[in-house]
Amino acid sequence: MTAAPGRLSVLLLCGSFHLGGSERNVVQIATGLDRARFTVSVLGLTGDGPLREQLESRGVPVREAGWSFDPHRLWPEFERLQEQVEEVAPDIIHIFNYPTIYFGLAAGVGANVPVRVVAIQARDTWKGWTEWIMDRMIRPAVTVYLADGDGARRFAIHHQGLNPDRVRLLYDGPDLAGLIPSSSTTALRERFGLRPDRPAVGVVARLQDAHKGQSVFLRSIARLPADLAAQFILVGGGEDEPVLRKLAEDLGLGDRVVFAGPQPQLADVLHALDILVIPSLRFESVPKILLEGMAVGRAVVASRVGDIPELVEDGVTGILVEPGEPASLAAAILRLLTHPDEAKALGDQARAALRSRGMTLSQSLATLSDLYELLAASQGESPRLLLRVRMRRAMTVYRMLRLVDQRRRSLVSQRP
Repeated sequence: MTAAPGRLSVLLLCGSFHLGGSERNVVQIATGLDRARFTVSVLGLTGDGPLREQLESRGVPVREAGWSFDPHRLWPEFERLQEQVEEVAPDIIHIFNYPTIYFGLAAGVGANVPVRVVAIQARDTWKGWTEWIMDRMIRPAVTVYLADGDGARRFAIHHQGLNPDRVRLLYDGPDLAGLIPSSSTTALRERFGLRPDRPAVGVVARLQDAHKGQSVFLRSIARLPADLAAQFILVGGGEDEPVLRKLAEDLGLGDRVVFAGPQPQLADVLHALDILVIPSLRFESVPKILLEGMAVGRAVVASRVGDIPELVEDGVTGILVEPGEPASLAAAILRLLTHPDEAKALGDQARAALRSRGMTLSQSLATLSDLYELLAASQGESPRLLLRVRMRRAMTVYRMLRLVDQRRRSLVSQRP
């Protein structure tokens, strides 16, 4: 797909089209960039997920790489990925998610894409030796890194050794126009299995407990008075749903907690809540749902992790609690449920603070658009041969490391 005269061609590459913060960011960029300035398409390593339909319904070309994440099949799948990038022939490739970044950069270099942008959307403390090695191999291929929080930017510079001149800060501002509810609060609560006459407290995140901390939320509910006039909801899907449902059962929560599953219309979810809880345990930068909750004036109770304290001022625009402490989380929730005027004031102040800082999708897109054009104007050369050789070698190293790890796991599982 060749860009029209006077327009830059941008290819957004992500791992999938599931309902994650990074994936929703891809949708907002793809559908929000000015089509008079950019021709945009999206390529997913896998084609599944509800966000693909949103893209296609709004006229964004979508491709699927058919990636298996099986290291034995890396080379044929990588060649197909590179061919798809070559077919688009973008001026800019913007890559999201790990390990998608490794494959996308190598394919972008092999396809002679002049500008290669990498998203940083977490403090990547989870990384092991494979990522440590790969991150150093791929650095020369990155034109610029975009961090969605200042803490994530500083972490990448100080703990991962990135060049400060190549790490920019760009918040993923919420789409204010897209946060209008489709119905009344009563109707929305009924749709999600909630009673319309009781305040609602919820967590909105993929069900990945080691990261998002839903078990802490459930344990905090168990500490609240059983006769408290409130209801609780978990929104999201993921591999930990059976474990979390079992935990809710073991805690005797019964019908006090609703598991609502994935919900693509998160504006409706937020408007059905009185209190948004973010009990994350690690890895966070600035959660997209935090900015959206603040934008609609919801009271926020959040863990003091990652870049959350950068946005939430304790006692002013929300309440911060230490991660992994159900008692502290329960106390904060109870405080807001029993003092609804304080909850409303915190939500109002959060919304005002967000807008005063200009954190909106329109501002983020304007900044990103200018950056794209600046990079395209200053990075006119195709990747040199030495860089293409380096990135092919990086793919060889990645494949070898994954095969070794796969073999190690197999041997461990066979031990008596």
